[in-house]
Amino acid sequence: MTSPTDSALVERKWALGDLVQKKRNSEWRGVVVGFYSTDATPEGYNVESLFERGSCQLWPASALIDWDGQGAPEQLAARIEALETMVRSLTASLDQITGDVANDSYEDLLDEARTLTGETP
Repeated sequence: MTSPTDSALVERKWALGDLVQKKRNSEWRGVVVGFYSTDATPEGYNVESLFERGSCQLWPASALIDWDGQGAPEQLAARIEALETMVRSLTASLDQITGDVANDSYEDLLDEARTLTGETP
């Protein structure tokens, strides 16, 4: 097995954050999130799928090619749906936060502002 320092000496084709896809035999498209190195695979990549959130696969460099980020319509639709769900959740959280502020009286907010600026209420 190679040592961690051997791994650092490998000139890598892709950097963290680069988009890659499987070359053949199966479909896997995603972003490089890590690296690995063994005697058998001196240059390996941990690729997180952009379509199956949280799913990662390890691939040798020889199994990967650059990816332009384009995807099949059904995968893009699923990703859009997931992002819309996330936006709805964040909007609900923001509404709750702003609602909490809205529930404070104007006078309470004014007193707090005066206290923060050193003015007496």
